[in-house]
Amino acid sequence: MPVLNGTATSGERVTATLRSSASPGILGTATTYAESNAWSLTLAGCTTYQYWTLSIGSDGVPNRHYTIVMPSVGGPYTIADVAANVPAAPASTTPPTRSELDTRLTAVEDYVDTVPDLLAGVKGQIFDLEAGYGLISASGDPIHFTSAANASSGQAWFVEQWIPAGKAITNLWVGVKTAGTYDGSSTPNHLGIYSAAGVSLGATADDPNLWTSAGWHGGAIVGGPIAAQASGRMVYVSVLVRGATVAPVLCFCASPGDAVPVYTGPSMTARRCFYTYGATALPSSINPASTGTATGYVPLLGVS
Repeated sequence: MPVLNGTATSGERVTATLRSSASPGILGTATTYAESNAWSLTLAGCTTYQYWTLSIGSDGVPNRHYTIVMPSVGGPYTIADVAANVPAAPASTTPPTRSELDTRLTAVEDYVDTVPDLLAGVKGQIFDLEAGYGLISASGDPIHFTSAANASSGQAWFVEQWIPAGKAITNLWVGVKTAGTYDGSSTPNHLGIYSAAGVSLGATADDPNLWTSAGWHGGAIVGGPIAAQASGRMVYVSVLVRGATVAPVLCFCASPGDAVPVYTGPSMTARRCFYTYGATALPSSINPASTGTATGYVPLLGVS
């Protein structure tokens, strides 16, 4: 087994790492503290090695580093920690220019910008909606919206959703499980979007085929996309059904339950989902705390 002896200032920490170029990687490490200026390290179980790397200095802050080539397996080998072995202080360097500092800062900012995406799971979006469904936001992971319920004529639904930072809002969608029958004249049938405060931000055009077949239905917001923001934001996405002689069946969250704790969080007033009856158009504004009827039955709505 390899044995390594040496000298150092009393109390300093000594760490030796055993390596072999024939078998790349670390074969083992050993650490001790110098007592009365002397130290000794033994690494049991290692029979093949070619060199040690050795670090000596204050605990956690070594300031002398050596590479000791071993001629053969065995030992002990004695290493003298003398001033001649202490590496010279690095030569002075020119401070970085403003341009170099700006480049480094930009790199840091670019990394920081990725943090919201890395933490998306913490905000509830565990499945990557954009990669899997082409959506930047939805009521939840569509795989969990396997229940269903009718959306009657004149009923409007409003669902709170999270829009990640840096994402423009271009299209709004609703998941239809079973087609309804349209009366051919009542309008509008479309989707809308509201700020977290309840102010209308836009809506899709009237679409008589919005719920007359199964699948994702919707489209572009009239007037063009809503610009991306530097920070993530909550919005409300809505859908209005009009002229249904046979009500369409929308996809709803699996095993929905109308329990009060589902409506909103502790000390919060903005509700996750609510609906109204008798609507002839989507309103110009809503009150997330009081409009309509709060519910834990959440329809599948999406944003892209």
